[in-house]
Amino acid sequence: MRTYKKNICIDARFIYPQIDGIGRYLYNLIKHLILITQDRDDIKFTILEIDKFYNNSLLRNFEGEKNIDFVKIPIIPHSILNNFIYYLIRNYQISLFHYPQFNFPLIMKYPSIVTIHDLNPQTFPNFFVGLGGLFKKYYSIFENKIALLKANKIIAVSNNTKKELIKFYGEKFEDKIEVIYLGIDEKFLLSRKQNYYQTLIEPLRKKYNFKEYFLYVGNNRPHKNILLLLKAFKEFKSRNSNKIKLLLIGKFFNDRYMNLQKELIELNLTEDVINFTVTDDELISLYSNALAFIYISLSEGFGLPILEAMSLGTPVITSDRSSLKEIGGNAALFVNPFSINEIVEAMEKVLIDEIRINLINNGLQRTSNFTWENCASKTLEIYEQVIERKMNL
Repeated sequence: MRTYKKNICIDARFIYPQIDGIGRYLYNLIKHLILITQDRDDIKFTILEIDKFYNNSLLRNFEGEKNIDFVKIPIIPHSILNNFIYYLIRNYQISLFHYPQFNFPLIMKYPSIVTIHDLNPQTFPNFFVGLGGLFKKYYSIFENKIALLKANKIIAVSNNTKKELIKFYGEKFEDKIEVIYLGIDEKFLLSRKQNYYQTLIEPLRKKYNFKEYFLYVGNNRPHKNILLLLKAFKEFKSRNSNKIKLLLIGKFFNDRYMNLQKELIELNLTEDVINFTVTDDELISLYSNALAFIYISLSEGFGLPILEAMSLGTPVITSDRSSLKEIGGNAALFVNPFSINEIVEAMEKVLIDEIRINLINNGLQRTSNFTWENCASKTLEIYEQVIERKMNL
């Protein structure tokens, strides 16, 4: 049995059958770590996953790859028992443990790295609902503090997230936090050369009755600022005689803060705003054919959807707050997310050919800076720094 000098454990239990942002981060990180270490004999990856999802997990795509093992865990990461998973993995001779979310286990005796994507659960008003939500908020603040105290290094996905962590928890953690940008899935980059994705939009157009459209991708949590987007779109329609519609792609929650159908009725937008979910391939087709992608969130740790849109040659209108200005660079129209007038003016500007062409070209150039290979390479550097430091103590 081969003995590896470096056995890196990545907690991939956040890869659920319906994959979300953290799951995509983990999948792409693992994929590219495998690629960049395939010629090395000194490193091994031990991947934790939830046992009941094992057979239909995307992680099966990596089965049989060199230097990778999978460990089934019967505990989901958001349970109280998650704090004790060390006792399930303590016999695997692990050199380093990488946890991809703020709720770091209370008991962990390995050198550790934690990825923190944003501070929305801790800092954004109404992120959680009701008395139970208040408990979740303060518990998340506590969990983040535990991660900052116990981890050897923190990976923040943007400079904005790093600044927020330092502002909220103190400058004493600054040297512990490293910024590593996320990447764009190769599927988005390759799709510009494949007409297959273009054909997928026609059935959607017939089913949901739309032609020209603005696009939003995400959910309707309070920080996503959907109600103001609807009001701005209504104002845009009142100023401009056109048949442009607004597509809201993603799972929307009807709760005390927003009921989409109720808002659409009150704003008289039931025929002009359409909400539905799609497959990844259909999403690429919708991105590619949109007049613009609109993402006026009040707070984002990174803002990957704006890069996905840019990578497909779609102009972007986004907020001038949080990480979005950092990630968008010179390739987006930035607006005050509280100003209906600014948002409407951006909607009108993006229809002007000269502005559209400039945004498209800048966007395509901008996205070349964000690759999963870069993310994996920089993450591996931090892994090895922490391991070497521990070995030399």
